[in-house]
Amino acid sequence: MDQIVSERLGFAQAPGERWREADGGMHMLAAALYHALMEDGFDETGGVYAEWLKNALDEGRLTPARARKRAIEIVGEKAVKTWDTATPKEKGTEVERNGG
Repeated sequence: MDQIVSERLGFAQAPGERWREADGGMHMLAAALYHALMEDGFDETGGVYAEWLKNALDEGRLTPARARKRAIEIVGEKAVKTWDTATPKEKGTEVERNGG
């Protein structure tokens, strides 16, 4: 949401560049949300973000696979692949045992 506000005020960094580089590139969800918000025209129409998010989730527009595709559109496949490898996926890992 802050990306859209920054764009409206005229001082935003390009979203792909921002999220590829900021905080070690951990912003896949931000990129996916931004893509969905822009696709829906939220930057022009506004609205209640909580209602928009609930609808997007209920309608399946932010499933893991769709969020990944949306993020690729913003930051590129290379950055998203980096995120894919950042999370341990083997059975028995500490992340899995702790519900992560």
